[in-house]
Amino acid sequence: RVAFADVFWPMYVAGFEGQKRFGTNFMIAGKDGVHPGLAGQTVMAYAFLKAMGLNGDLGTFTIDLKSNKVKASKGHTVSSSNAGEFAFESSRFPFCATGAADSDNSIRAAMNLIPFNEDLNRLTLIVKSATAPKYLVTWGPESKSFTREQLAKGINLAAEFPVNPFTPAFNKVDAAVARKQAYETTQIKTVFHQVLNGRIKSAEDTKEAEIKQLLGIRTTEGKLDVEGVIQATEIKRGLLAQQIREAFAPVTHQIRIVPVP
Repeated sequence: RVAFADVFWPMYVAGFEGQKRFGTNFMIAGKDGVHPGLAGQTVMAYAFLKAMGLNGDLGTFTIDLKSNKVKASKGHTVSSSNAGEFAFESSRFPFCATGAADSDNSIRAAMNLIPFNEDLNRLTLIVKSATAPKYLVTWGPESKSFTREQLAKGINLAAEFPVNPFTPAFNKVDAAVARKQAYETTQIKTVFHQVLNGRIKSAEDTKEAEIKQLLGIRTTEGKLDVEGVIQATEIKRGLLAQQIREAFAPVTHQIRIVPVP
């Protein structure tokens, strides 16, 4: 089976809606119409991930204020519950995106134009047995008020709290992914397309120390060892991939729920 990702229509609709909301300078496909900024890239990623069948359910925290009982779904554990304060340890991360809500170079802006959080980024809080009309929910550095009806139905913490306890850990993962991607760009564009194709033949042809080192990998006949060069780059790429996995350390966090006077 082959899945089909419709990228055109989400980009077209998001671009139209973006200009209607944020002005004609908002260019979802990039200023040149070919190279999208972060907003356009997010819409494209959304289309691909939806086509891959991801359901976006990252977990649910269910809290009963009357009994003080707390449940957490797979990937999360309850650490403690005490008088409106509930602690958890989580190994499943929400996607955390801050930035301008009206820029075509902002992930956050794209999230305002497509149902990214609703479809792919749901970390749900459900509060039962609430007696007050409204409650103040504090998660990390931010607080926000919700009606008891909203809490009973469930709120998406990932959408309601852009900055949250996962943000520092998420940024570490994001930085590790960026390092790996940057190296892969060098691996493909410089090593594979220039070194292995003979465009860069000697250390005198480059200023990059790593490329000079790779050029030193030779066969017994003194020729460039193509397989050896590929293997060396793959070893480094593997280490960078391992750093991404290591960055996914469990996060401890607290949710505080108090009635609004």
